[in-house]
Amino acid sequence: MNKDVIIKVTGFSTNGDGETDTNETSSKASYYYKNGAHHILCEDEMSARTARYRIGHRTLEVIRNGDLRGRMLFEAGRTFTGAYRTPYGPMTLTFETRQYALYEENGVLRAEASYRILNGDRQISENRIVVLITEEA
Repeated sequence: MNKDVIIKVTGFSTNGDGETDTNETSSKASYYYKNGAHHILCEDEMSARTARYRIGHRTLEVIRNGDLRGRMLFEAGRTFTGAYRTPYGPMTLTFETRQYALYEENGVLRAEASYRILNGDRQISENRIVVLITEEA
């Protein structure tokens, strides 16, 4: 895969009231492969946020910096708790990953995770993230 890639991240969320939301972002990014994992670095120039994605065969890790800071780790059957900094103050969230899959074909990477987010014992939402990496044309 080339160093210059396009990353498209789509998030699907359903809250406790059954309301659904879909968010999608796409940007240019830098790619490299190291220690058995795909690494993608991208920056959202509009919000001054940066994100680093580490995509492996068993895990997806997302590290965000900027006004929303935090780390998410997705591995099927595992739970990850992390502290997040938001404009409204710090939050501790737990991510329970139900499924994770990585697809690699013809220079395209697709990582998908289904998970739920909890704040303490209270479920906030059911979610799915799809990370699509393609070579820049």
